[in-house]
This record gives sequence, C-alpha cells and structure tokens, in this order.
Amino acid sequence: ERSSNYMVQGSKHSDRVFLTSEKARRLLLQYSGSRRGTKGKSKGVSQEEMSTLLGLLEGEGREDLASVISRLRQEDGGHLAPAGYSAFFAELARNTPVCGMFQMAVGS
Repeated sequence: ERSSNYMVQGSKHSDRVFLTSEKARRLLLQYSGSRRGTKGKSKGVSQEEMSTLLGLLEGEGREDLASVISRLRQEDGGHLAPAGYSAFFAELARNTPVCGMFQMAVGS
C-alpha cells in the first residue's frame, strides 16, 4: 500500500532534451544563426567556440551531431550553419523536450 505522501516523478529534464549542457545548447544556437530573445541574427562561432562545442557534444555522447557539424565546417568553413541546417540546429538547441519537434498528422 502506498502512503498518501507518495509522489509520482516524471522523467528527468536531461532525459527529455537533446543536449543537457546549457553551454552546448548556447553554442549550437549561435552556430545555427539564431538568437533567442533578441532581434537579429547571430554572427556565428569562432574557431575556439567551435572546438568547445564539438568537445561538449562528444562529451555528451553526441558524436553523430559533432560529425555532421565537422563535415559542414570542412565543406564551407563558415562560422554559421548552412541555411538548410540552421532551423534544425536551432531546434536541437532548445531547452525543451526534443519530442516537441515532431508532430504527427492523424487521419491524413
């Protein structure tokens, strides 16, 4: 029998977000070209910030994303993500559950 003080716990924040590191999320957002809460676009990331981002991603077990970003940097060498990746990276950088990115169409 459960006591009346028993509380059901939901999932941990770190289990719901794609990136647990706030710094990794901030740097990925910066690389995406987006700037939340401010107007305008990000100027991108410096070489040092990119190295930090890649290290943080690998430390979180996100070698998959680190590999994609490294390839993109080799191809264009820019400080900003290519336009086709920008919105996707900005979504991955959110501090909200990653499942919110995907919506299912029911009955279509």
